[in-house]
Amino acid sequence: MRLVSFIFFIAFSAAGHCLTVPESKRLAGDFIADLMREDYGKAAGYADDSIKDKLTAGVIEQVWKGILAESGKPQGHEEIQAALIPPDSYDTLAVLKFEKQLMSAKMRFNASGKLVGLFFIPKEQYTPPSYANPMRFTETEVVIGSGKWALPATLSLPKGKGKFPALVLVHGSGPNDRDESLGPNKPFRDLAQGLAAQGIAVLRYDKRTFAHGMSLTPDMLRSFTVKEETVDDAAAAVNFMRGRKEIDRSKVFVLGHSMGGSLIPRISSAAGGKCAGFIVFAGSTEPLEDAIVRQTAYLSALDGEITEEEKTAVEKAKADAARIKDPALSQDGPVIAGAAPAYWLDLRVYYPPDAAKKIGKPLLVLQGERDYNVTMTDFKNWKTALSSKNSVKFKSYPKLNHDFAEGKGPVTAEESLKAANVAGYVVDDIAGWIKAR
Repeated sequence: MRLVSFIFFIAFSAAGHCLTVPESKRLAGDFIADLMREDYGKAAGYADDSIKDKLTAGVIEQVWKGILAESGKPQGHEEIQAALIPPDSYDTLAVLKFEKQLMSAKMRFNASGKLVGLFFIPKEQYTPPSYANPMRFTETEVVIGSGKWALPATLSLPKGKGKFPALVLVHGSGPNDRDESLGPNKPFRDLAQGLAAQGIAVLRYDKRTFAHGMSLTPDMLRSFTVKEETVDDAAAAVNFMRGRKEIDRSKVFVLGHSMGGSLIPRISSAAGGKCAGFIVFAGSTEPLEDAIVRQTAYLSALDGEITEEEKTAVEKAKADAARIKDPALSQDGPVIAGAAPAYWLDLRVYYPPDAAKKIGKPLLVLQGERDYNVTMTDFKNWKTALSSKNSVKFKSYPKLNHDFAEGKGPVTAEESLKAANVAGYVVDDIAGWIKAR
């Protein structure tokens, strides 16, 4: 599942070299290439000391030959996705091509670039939801902003004559693409196409840290905050939509998912009152450093057994949180949990529900009740702060996870690797709320 916690595209540490997302993708590609060549000895060399006795050349050979027997000859690999998993591990997901099927290979590297986790599963392909009727909309490639930070984007337009109400989609944490792709799932594509099929134009764009991550130097990141990461580009997207002839400029709305939902008050302020309303889509109210601790602990305890490595990860997350909360934290201090102090200091005085009280436009707050990234406690916090405002509506969904897809029981990290779309009734609720405005 997605982590609410902070994820930079470039991570670095004052204590020495720290693996970056691009480096983790390169390592994953090299590891896969060794498997494809059946060089099991070299592949085993990626294993961290903690798992060397489990991930031996013999074990890798046995697993790989089993995959070949089931899937046929290897034919290369496609995309490799990667993200920082707080506090300092890196998950990579690669699509492997075989004669008979596609496989997903999930690799976890630690900060030293050593493999600490590996598993293979048949890849489930993204399947558009039935509510995204392609006969009812068209899609156009566009660009948001200009110059160094211009962002590639997709505009989904209903067929027929405008002017249409419109929605801008704002990502959660991490270097997300315009679809918020994770494994076989693309929740922003589901939302965009489902809403366009119901007469609402939708804009989705690649996040700055996804499109321009390699341009963010350590010097830039030392002053980098959510303003540069999210808010500025969301405001630019609103201006873009208001300038399109197909759009009713008085009916442009913004949906923020996860951390994007947390930043809705700041986006509202940056957009200068130009929006018709806002949707908080599983928006966190918890301090980011606390969310990292809670999520790390949750994932560590899922299987009922906490390993020494997991204990260490939880303790490191707690230590990082304590450093972030330290009143003596200085702008010139060292990097903590992948971010410079400027990032943490900027968020220290920000409590989204209270900031949202100043929004003078309609607000819709939606929450999945099975979500562990953003919990029902967050939802309660939004209600406590805003329930007295007649312009705010709240709704939670018993079966839904962080991406508003259905499931049963406690959410596991592997759930995100199973193909699932945003529930159709959520799309209906959003469409109905926008049209009622």
